[in-house]
Amino acid sequence: MPMSLPEATSTRLPTHGATRTMAIIPGEIVSQVNWIVVLLLAVISQQLWIFLAHRRSRKREELFRIITENAADMIALVNV
Repeated sequence: MPMSLPEATSTRLPTHGATRTMAIIPGEIVSQVNWIVVLLLAVISQQLWIFLAHRRSRKREELFRIITENAADMIALVNV
């Protein structure tokens, strides 16, 4: 049996002496959308943090490699 969504209700709100009809989204749907947005932001922030951590790690590894490969040259230059 297919699940049906709750129907939106409408209300009349006064606006500077005039009335207008406005559709109201049920609170359950708004709550679910809010949770989805929060979870999506959490996932995006975690992925960004992981990406930046990997990038910092690669830069440090490259610097360490350059220093270790050229350590003999640096020692020779310092002792001159």
